[in-house]
Amino acid sequence: MPVKKAVNKVKKVAVETAPIVPETDLSSPKPNKLIIIVLALVVLGLLAWKFKTLFVVAIVNGRPVTRYELEQKLMGRYGKQTLDEIVSERLVTEKAQGDKVVVSATEIDLKIADLTKMLAGRTSLEEALAQQGLTMEEFRRQVYLQALVEKLAEPQIKIEDKEVADYLEQNRSFMTATEEGALKEEAIAALKRQKTTEVFSKIFADLKANAKVINLLTLQTAF
Repeated sequence: MPVKKAVNKVKKVAVETAPIVPETDLSSPKPNKLIIIVLALVVLGLLAWKFKTLFVVAIVNGRPVTRYELEQKLMGRYGKQTLDEIVSERLVTEKAQGDKVVVSATEIDLKIADLTKMLAGRTSLEEALAQQGLTMEEFRRQVYLQALVEKLAEPQIKIEDKEVADYLEQNRSFMTATEEGALKEEAIAALKRQKTTEVFSKIFADLKANAKVINLLTLQTAF
């Protein structure tokens, strides 16, 4: 007899899965919006106080004097002169860079030391600078620029013995040195300063003539 195979029927059971709920970290609650706003205002207030002079430079009887007002006054009174000085400095430093002329900090220190010795007994360097309204940093900058001028002019300067003799004859009574050697050195130094001024005046005139300078202040005034 044929044997019937028993077939086990397996019933499929539907398994319901619960919806996934994102975990909530109860240990770190969200910051309150009001706290964030307050902190932002505090930070802005501190920044405004720190940089207050960017906008207001003084308060007179409750009314602010703005930086814009101050700058307009200064520009009207000193703007052209200051701009001319900046342009001149730029031309000199660019010329020095092109000619590979360098002035070291040591050279500046030596020149300042010489000037300090010259002032000894009359006034101090600090007092002299205060009278002219200069800081030491500004003075060092002036010494640096003067040293550049001297080095740029030096190749074209030549002092003859006759020039020294003539200078001594004409200026001996006004000179500070007493010994003959010192008198000669003083005369050479004076002649060198004089020739430096003459030579560099020509150099600077050429620099200005060949420079491309656009004065935007003048253009602004014109419009």
